[in-house]
Amino acid sequence: MSSQEKEFYKELDSHKRERNAPKRFTLTKLLVLFAVILAICEGTLFYIGYSLKKAPVEDATRVPAIDVNTNFSRVELNNSEYQIVVSEGILCGKIFASFKRDLSCQISSDGIVIAGKISSALPSNASIVFMPKVNNGVLDFEVARATVGTIKIPDFLTYGIKNVFRAVINDQTKGISIKRVDLEPSIMVIIANK
Repeated sequence: MSSQEKEFYKELDSHKRERNAPKRFTLTKLLVLFAVILAICEGTLFYIGYSLKKAPVEDATRVPAIDVNTNFSRVELNNSEYQIVVSEGILCGKIFASFKRDLSCQISSDGIVIAGKISSALPSNASIVFMPKVNNGVLDFEVARATVGTIKIPDFLTYGIKNVFRAVINDQTKGISIKRVDLEPSIMVIIANK
């Protein structure tokens, strides 16, 4: 093999090694990567901000102020049962009196909707839907849905209003064995044993 051939193959081998060498990030590639990551983060933050600013999904209505000392209505059904009728105005008025915040309230067959500035940790477009349930003759409430705009929020942020619900209802139903609870538009009907 001549020296020219050796030099040719040596140069060819060096080009192959350069082509197979690990690729390195250049400053241009790093700047492009940074710009792409920044654009993704901006888009995510914009979406979250847009979702938080949306109004609550539920269309709850503001109930006018009422006398908070008004009791729930009791109606005897038979010798062993009676029902307690809780109107939207009375229940929501008692809740508003406990919170002293700008809230709206609605009772529907889907649950009891509270919307507005529910706690200091939540913005004014928060919305919580409670469903009543009976546990061993005692009325309790579980969170069916909790949102800020269209974003779901964890249940622990609803703990304060859940306790107010319990206090308002349990104050009116002490010593009563509750059988079931029915929700109708603007009314919650509690069926209880005597």
